[in-house]
Amino acid sequence: MQPIQRDQTQDQSWTPFYSKWRHGGWYVSNLRYPSGACGCVSNNYPDGKWRIVCDRRRTDLGKEGDFIFETRDAAARAEFDLVQNIIAEQALQAALQDGYLTWGGSPVTGPHLPHGLSEASQVEVIFRNGQRHTGSAQAFGWNHSGYNPHAQIVAYRVVDTTAHSHFAG
Repeated sequence: MQPIQRDQTQDQSWTPFYSKWRHGGWYVSNLRYPSGACGCVSNNYPDGKWRIVCDRRRTDLGKEGDFIFETRDAAARAEFDLVQNIIAEQALQAALQDGYLTWGGSPVTGPHLPHGLSEASQVEVIFRNGQRHTGSAQAFGWNHSGYNPHAQIVAYRVVDTTAHSHFAG
């Protein structure tokens, strides 16, 4: 069993809403997987520990991938993060099929501007939550000293490289 500590980068504004699940757990009624399935948490296990009911990382109780949580809310928030990661991965895969680019893994964590771009280059980016926005590379946190990993960009494509920047060297 692996107790989970909450990551401070998670969405603090999301609050789980519950309804009773017929098998002794709780539906997380405001949490939906891309498939449409509802989130569900329970402590209806022999050890009484809170878990994500349909956690695909778990092979068996007490084995690797069996994540436990202190409270119902902690389990629901962990499931929220799990769903957000699934959404981000699906968005990235779809974007790559549409000709978007990434480098250094997902989310993009490249150390510098992609080859051929300046801070003024116009790019369309896809964020971890699936939103798409267009603007200068600098507006999304890219500059000559590195990339702002808090931007949570999973993919990008160049819209216009003809824009010039006084930062370009």
